[in-house]
Amino acid sequence: MQIRSAAASDADAIHRLLSANGWAHRIADAAHLGRLISASQQAVVALSADGEIVGFARAIDDGISNGYLSMVVVAEPWRRRGIGQALVRHILGSGPDITWVLGRPAGCRRVLCQAGLQPLVGRDGAAEGATPADGALIRGITRMAKPMLIVLGGLPGTGKTTIARELAARFPCAYLRIDTIEQALIRSGALEEAGPAGYAVACELARSNLALDMSVIADCVNPLPVTREAWRAVAAGTSSDLLELEIMCSDPAEHRRRVESRRADIPGHVPPTWEAVVRHEYEAWTTSRLVIDSAVVSASEAATLILDRSRSQAAGE
Repeated sequence: MQIRSAAASDADAIHRLLSANGWAHRIADAAHLGRLISASQQAVVALSADGEIVGFARAIDDGISNGYLSMVVVAEPWRRRGIGQALVRHILGSGPDITWVLGRPAGCRRVLCQAGLQPLVGRDGAAEGATPADGALIRGITRMAKPMLIVLGGLPGTGKTTIARELAARFPCAYLRIDTIEQALIRSGALEEAGPAGYAVACELARSNLALDMSVIADCVNPLPVTREAWRAVAAGTSSDLLELEIMCSDPAEHRRRVESRRADIPGHVPPTWEAVVRHEYEAWTTSRLVIDSAVVSASEAATLILDRSRSQAAGE
């Protein structure tokens, strides 16, 4: 078994591996995956004797103090052979003083512990472990003390969905897109127009995921005080952290170009025209939120900003 760094030419094979092992909803296509690999400080693959990619792991870190282990995936026929452990060890070996963060480590606790690691901080923040017995590969593994609801709002065409998808690939979570929910309601024949039903369904889905300690990304226009308050009530009712964002595009020409060149990616959904976007009901915010201008920062940079803010907020900074 060989462990090596992932190359851009591996994107198609890695995408097939992820799609076959429960990650299809998180990785749009091989091109998107290639961008994620390029933006990651560490992305490694496990190769079988005949050169087949049978495992993949990805991590983001600053090389000094903090790191985020995003995913560890091994093909079903190759599990329980130590491949996951080998992938984790390869990544962690590059930073002996790094504290690694996982949003939801329970599902991979066995692999991590067998790789020589023990959790440092638990659900209630109490110490659970120390450095590995076989040497300081890592200072500890931490996770957020509470799940987080991240709400991306803003007019259509500002880049919310692009940023949300980039974020979802880095941050273990449930991803809820209002456009998808509303179109499903209309397609079912239950409603001719979704109205507020889409938000009501999304809020309940968010509530159920947060109750299971799963963080949630909500992708919506979030245009009114009533919709913003509804999300706050979901976070408060589940004792979850809340990060509110307003995504904007300060360049009108670029915003219009995006709207007019948009292609529908949801069956039956018709993207709004530029005139509809200009007329869209959208009230100015009167409360605190993180504002991201997609005319200035890329989706990748925006995701990094959001992750940094979510971590510092979770840490009480």
